Amino acid sequence: MSDCMGRLKGIFFSNFIMWVGFFMILYSPYKAGAPLFFGGCFVYGIAVGFFSFLTPKYITETAPLETSGKLGSLH
Repeated sequence: MSDCMGRLKGIFFSNFIMWVGFFMILYSPYKAGAPLFFGGCFVYGIAVGFFSFLTPKYITETAPLETSGKLGSLH
């Protein structure tokens, strides 16, 4: 995803996916119950995986050279 969209746009896209999963979990008690809840958890988990992959790369690319390794490993 980061090669076709770019790191920052990929992070924003992951944020959108996270909000979709959040609203699926939020509305699960009112609509479909357990299937919507577990589907929302799955979608939310996909977004967390994208964040875990994209954020250290973005930090490493945008930080100054003397601190980029430290900041990327702290994430």
